[in-house]
Amino acid sequence: MKAAIVILAVVVVLLGLAVGVETVMLAGISFGTLPEMRRQLDELKLASAGLTSERQPLLEAAIDVPQSVRVGEDIRVIVRMTNSHAEPVTLDSVDVDNGLLRGFQVIRVEPRPEATFSLPPELDQRSWAFHTPVAAGGQMTVTFHLRPLAAGHYSGNIDVCNPNQDYVGMFADIVVGQ
Repeated sequence: MKAAIVILAVVVVLLGLAVGVETVMLAGISFGTLPEMRRQLDELKLASAGLTSERQPLLEAAIDVPQSVRVGEDIRVIVRMTNSHAEPVTLDSVDVDNGLLRGFQVIRVEPRPEATFSLPPELDQRSWAFHTPVAAGGQMTVTFHLRPLAAGHYSGNIDVCNPNQDYVGMFADIVVGQ
């Protein structure tokens, strides 16, 4: 039974991703937004393995993104994180939708991440791993230096993740002109 529920959840998430909807409904039942479904799917996977997920505190996050730029004009996308909790919170990774990255070359990321890699195809994101604790009351900034390569409209989520892969998602939208 657990396997059937996990398979159904995976199918619903993949259908939602394939058609690009914000909220997924099946047979008149709302399954929530895609980020909520991703979290629910992760919890179902843990439950099917006999594990439980213990929520960890999230960092507060905000982004500074230019709305319009020109091809070849280097830009910075700045992700600012604040820990308003009484204990340190670890920044595990910053994950960026490939839809946002498609029109850009990533020149560098500051501070330098421990690793960068593509997430599974159904998530369609690239991840920069930091594994860096942010002190109670502290702040951290991650800056992406990007070079626009082609004119177009690029948008997607930027997710700030803790080690449990709970995350704060923000939407970025950039128009690149000639």
